[in-house]
Amino acid sequence: MSKHVVRRATAGDAAPILELRERSILALCVGDYTEEQIDAWMGKRLAKGYQEWIENSPFFVSTLGGKVTGYAAYNPKSQELLAAYVDPDYVRQGAATSLVEAIFSDARGRGLESLWLDASLTAVPFYKAAGFKPVKETTHSFSGVPLECLRMETDL
Repeated sequence: MSKHVVRRATAGDAAPILELRERSILALCVGDYTEEQIDAWMGKRLAKGYQEWIENSPFFVSTLGGKVTGYAAYNPKSQELLAAYVDPDYVRQGAATSLVEAIFSDARGRGLESLWLDASLTAVPFYKAAGFKPVKETTHSFSGVPLECLRMETDL
């Protein structure tokens, strides 16, 4: 199995990131959320929004053979892991683990001691394996539609 290469995202990664996010949600989360929830979660996102996010946050992509296979970003001020998605064709091949390790390394380098996130029900097993501990059940709302999540934290 080839190793996913993790690097800082660039503005040119925005379109592949947007497509990857949509594919990931549609392929991986349908067993945990309703069609209405999936539609609201997908929302109407534009690559330009990702370009701005990439410029203003620690934002990483994993690649394999030059193809973006996953991405992750966090907010150092709030210490929140904001997003981590993997292309459904590359699930369980090390992309997500490599991305989370890059986030942990970057956060430690900034002097952070912990991170938290609101994990989708789909992602909870992965985050537990990555060292996050459940804290409480919570809800995210997209366009007024609630999605059940689990607040999780980890020490760095």
